[in-house]
Amino acid sequence: MEGDDRYILVMKGAPERILDRCSTILLDGVEKPLTEELRTAFNDAYMELGGLGERVLGMLLQLHINQLNVST
Repeated sequence: MEGDDRYILVMKGAPERILDRCSTILLDGVEKPLTEELRTAFNDAYMELGGLGERVLGMLLQLHINQLNVST
């Protein structure tokens, strides 16, 4: 939309590739810093699910305001 300086970034893929790009994690609706403890818990959980034959995908969502400079 012309004059709208917001943008959204959405990415999906292998959980370890997504996690490498994250500094926070959403837990129970609360955004928290992604500590090594949380990173390890996340990795353990997706490895366990993968070991059970489940397909595991990661998702990243960011909303940015006044940070995108695109020339058309």
